[in-house]
Amino acid sequence: MSKLLPWMMLLFIATVTVVASAQDEDVETRAKNLNAEGMKQLDLGNHAEALSRFEEAERLVHTPRSALRVAVALERLERYREAMAWAQKTNSRVTASADDEDPKREADALIARATSSLATVVVTAPRGEAKLKIDNEVIPLVDGIAQMAIDPGQHEAVLGEGPTEQRKAFVAVRAKRVDVQFVERVAPVAPSPTPAPTPAPKPPVVPDVATDEGSGRRFWGTLLTVFGTIATAGGLASLTVSYVQRGTISSGGFANANELNDRVDSINGLAKVGGVFIGAGGLALAFGIPLLVTGQAAKHAPSKRSELTLHVSGAGLNLVGSF
Repeated sequence: MSKLLPWMMLLFIATVTVVASAQDEDVETRAKNLNAEGMKQLDLGNHAEALSRFEEAERLVHTPRSALRVAVALERLERYREAMAWAQKTNSRVTASADDEDPKREADALIARATSSLATVVVTAPRGEAKLKIDNEVIPLVDGIAQMAIDPGQHEAVLGEGPTEQRKAFVAVRAKRVDVQFVERVAPVAPSPTPAPTPAPKPPVVPDVATDEGSGRRFWGTLLTVFGTIATAGGLASLTVSYVQRGTISSGGFANANELNDRVDSINGLAKVGGVFIGAGGLALAFGIPLLVTGQAAKHAPSKRSELTLHVSGAGLNLVGSF
């Protein structure tokens, strides 16, 4: 068994080497095919499709040529700054061998073309502003001025942040200069709440209410009317009793003349009291009812207000009033 172990190790190493070589060959074949597809799309003018193929091939193999192809596609898309970065990556992969001189020369030529094709944006901002972004890239301001090379196309500059932030959209043209100017902007001040106007005091409204000037008459009228009614009723009751008792005299039944005389005096006295009550009640009703009626009418009568008017004329002063 110990004699077979070295042979088994050699067999394992050979197998791994063959598999690795096959995998490398597959990766290189895949990258080669992707580069071929990318070149075809590049010739057709489909630059975005070509870039996609070249980037995928670059992820498989990292050669100067693969980086240069990505740079060429980016240049066609006018993404010059990225194209220059990939061209520089191409140069970093080039070795001292003569075979690698062509990618380097092409990369240098691409960098020169991209540099001359970049637009230049010059931003002027108020002094004191320290934060400037162009397409989310922070650009330093020196004495209120910033300058940078930029790809052609639509861009946005943002100055400051918070309440004083300003935004400006601009279009950069190939190999041209574009100026973007910001003006000083003051943070908006929240308006103080305006106090509600105080309404002018309104004069007190004196309602034209009914006065109660007849309260005294109503009181005495009610008192006299009630008294007169009770007195009259009491007098009528006394007369009725005397009349009934007077009828019993004719029936007799008295022991002597004195008893008869006492009964007659009693009946006469009761009749007199009844007469007095009826007279007093009638008199009270005669005064009480008118007082009650006039007092009730005065309850709803409008009050009279005193008015005094001063008239000035050449003849003097005239006071005209009603009370």
